[in-house]
Amino acid sequence: MEFQNLEQRIIHMYLDTFPEFVPVYDKTVSEQAQKQFYDFMKDIYRILYDDPGLLFTSTHADDAHTNRFNKSADKKPELTNQMRRISKKIEDFLAVLFTIGNKGSLDKNRLVAWNELKINKNHLNILNSLGLKYGVEDNRKVFIHEEYGDLFYGWKLLTDKPGASLLSFSRCMYNSKYSYACDIYKRLCGKEEAFEKLINFLEENGYIRIDNRDNQIALDYVKNYDSKEQPVKDAWAERTHGGISAKYDPFIWQPVYFCLRLPKTKEVLSAFKSMEEELQDFIIKYNKKCDNCGYCTQTDKTGTRKPNYITVNKGKDYNLCLLFPGFNYCFTDIQEEVADSMIRCLSFIDKVLK
Repeated sequence: MEFQNLEQRIIHMYLDTFPEFVPVYDKTVSEQAQKQFYDFMKDIYRILYDDPGLLFTSTHADDAHTNRFNKSADKKPELTNQMRRISKKIEDFLAVLFTIGNKGSLDKNRLVAWNELKINKNHLNILNSLGLKYGVEDNRKVFIHEEYGDLFYGWKLLTDKPGASLLSFSRCMYNSKYSYACDIYKRLCGKEEAFEKLINFLEENGYIRIDNRDNQIALDYVKNYDSKEQPVKDAWAERTHGGISAKYDPFIWQPVYFCLRLPKTKEVLSAFKSMEEELQDFIIKYNKKCDNCGYCTQTDKTGTRKPNYITVNKGKDYNLCLLFPGFNYCFTDIQEEVADSMIRCLSFIDKVLK
């Protein structure tokens, strides 16, 4: 997807990963109050997307990386740095909003700030453009919204709840027990029915769901096949967990991606002959073929170490690399064929490694 400028590309991530409104029951905060702040936050992203100049003094030509797992290969270090600076400026603004809610106090339809509060002029202009006024009243610094006075209760709920974070605040994730990430990736997956089919399989077969791992909008379903419980890593570095991973990287041309977690590849691929034909075709299509890249033999001083692959045959021999399978079992959407293949593969893994 192309944008008018780089700032717009990064801002678009917040709109793309902004979930549908799902309130939480709270005795003191109404659903209306939660919805008002939800709409307010979404409007912030909308106006910044339409006019990045509200937050940024200048904009940059749109661009993005093409190499998802090795951005340095694109040889555009300044692009990476610029994207990081843009992201930080947005996150800094969101952090200000979080702090205002967290440190401020409620007084009916007002949010009372602390005396030492100082607000960046650009930040204040953004808030003013959405009807949020800031001024002095009865010797107190206060925020007022004449039309949506209840939004401050929704604001405080997000900043004061147990486990509050900038991530959940920025996406108005009120209900800590609800999987907003699952809803987000269902919408972004390409074919919702196929995604639902995959998720139903995972939930019915003992995979553990992890939402927003590493403080990112992410979705993981994992099952550990090691004798000890192992930490969950990114799918490309997976060694012990089966399952899937869904993530969003705004630095890439196609930011949404879904990875199959293929653990203990040597054990799994050694059972290639016992796979049904459709699964064999899937493995041959997506598993990296050894190209003598030298990664697995780079520390060998004798020159005798053999490359780390396993040979399988389906009409002809294929030397399947055993390292970092997540690099290749990676998809930008979930169609029926991909969902069925993932289910088939995970079922086989469970059979072999259980």
